[in-house]
Amino acid sequence: MTMTTASAISIRVRGAGVTSVNGIYKAKPYSRVPAGFAKTCDKMGWPSEATWIKLAVPSIDWYEADNGSYIYLHKEGQWWIDDPSGAGVYIANNNNNNNMNANKPLPLNPSSDWRPLGQGTLPLPSIELVDGKEL
Repeated sequence: MTMTTASAISIRVRGAGVTSVNGIYKAKPYSRVPAGFAKTCDKMGWPSEATWIKLAVPSIDWYEADNGSYIYLHKEGQWWIDDPSGAGVYIANNNNNNNMNANKPLPLNPSSDWRPLGQGTLPLPSIELVDGKEL
């Protein structure tokens, strides 16, 4: 299954120790920089759009929860779950690294092993793909 904005697929995150990242995430276009990402860039004195272009895979949508938490695929081949402030909380390796430069979306493997980052705490999140019609 691939995920694109047109696919009406969402991501459900449950059970994470950092409760602000639990919820339903909806696809957003690569061209729109996540607000939390921009906050972090501003804090660090980095240009947000240029940094997003440098770090995020352009052929892949990113996903946003109502509270501003977001999930995106980093060019180094890892999925990131960031809280609304833009802080990285959990990370997982993408199992399709051989397709990183493909001009099509990659599947997010819900069975990936997530690891906590600086602010991340146990338990680790459970990820599932949900059809937008189920919401």
